[in-house]
Amino acid sequence: MTQKQEFTIEDVRKIAQLSNLSLTEAELEKYAVMFTQTLDHINVLEELNTENVTETYQVNNLTNIFYDKENTTTLSQTEALANASDTKDGLFVTTGVFENGNA
Repeated sequence: MTQKQEFTIEDVRKIAQLSNLSLTEAELEKYAVMFTQTLDHINVLEELNTENVTETYQVNNLTNIFYDKENTTTLSQTEALANASDTKDGLFVTTGVFENGNA
């Protein structure tokens, strides 16, 4: 039997910070319980005897599947940037995602 692992509120707080999410204290408590329950379900799999089970990499028995696609006309760089609100050196300019520097 595996040792029970529990998510703490601080664990959830750190995950929320890294995900740039604002959570209330009630949500932090709720997710700590839910994450712990998820780990409990995953730990059940560790108890299964898989000694005689053949490894499987994919289950559809598909081999050499390729998508035959003809080249089609695409936008030029000028056309792609035509409606952009801001560009620099031929590229789109966007606002930063990480404001607090914890990237």
